[in-house]
Amino acid sequence: MKIDWFNENDKSRSVFDAKEHSKSEHREPIGENVLPKRAVLFCMGKALGIIKENFKTKTIVEKLPGFVTRPEVVIVEGHEDVCFLHGGYGAPQTADVVETLHAHGVEEFMLFGMIGGFGKEIQIGDVTFPKKVRAEDGISFHYGKATEYIDNSCPEIFSDMKQYFEDLGHNCLEENIVTCGAVFRQTFEKEESWRKKGLVGVEMECASFLATCKFLNVPHYSAFFVSDKHPLKESDKWTWKTEKFTPIQRKFVCDAVNYFLKK
Repeated sequence: MKIDWFNENDKSRSVFDAKEHSKSEHREPIGENVLPKRAVLFCMGKALGIIKENFKTKTIVEKLPGFVTRPEVVIVEGHEDVCFLHGGYGAPQTADVVETLHAHGVEEFMLFGMIGGFGKEIQIGDVTFPKKVRAEDGISFHYGKATEYIDNSCPEIFSDMKQYFEDLGHNCLEENIVTCGAVFRQTFEKEESWRKKGLVGVEMECASFLATCKFLNVPHYSAFFVSDKHPLKESDKWTWKTEKFTPIQRKFVCDAVNYFLKK
């Protein structure tokens, strides 16, 4: 069956949109001009805690009035032109966050996430800047015509990002990844098929993030670090390998925040 969920000729309005919903009786509305023009989304559970521990932050929105997720939004004091928040778990939440932020004036988006690495050579801690992302998420095809891959083209404003992370000692790649929301259906056969396509890791949010941003016609980009390494054969056991993960995540998050504070 051909996937045909997006009709580019459909000019009718949404039954309710992000701005209307955020002002409804079900949410605590936020004021006008509260959010800066630039937002950095971290699709990782501990990121906001790391930011608060390592930077002097101020909460500008306690609960973003989204539909399915309501993350806290913070800025680093002295740098009011960019905000930081959790980007959601999974494609629906991330699309919701992007739509809600944009409805309240955000015009530029960055997503930092984590991937489970299944590439043969990729290692925990590697950072990849994929040029395209395979879409197996179920959300992105409502924002654009169904396509196997969605481009993650780097806009000029972020053109120095890869070099920045390399200068800080990160092993940086430009390997492509896949967005898949079916966590417990990432079978060995499936991951082998992804490897044959040249993909190195899997996560749950990027395709919908890219598709939503493209639909809204806003500058956007995404980058990922490898949080764990998937076994290549069924006889091997999967593990988080948390002894490596925690310090790697902390450095990645802090370096990512500092990139935006220096711009």
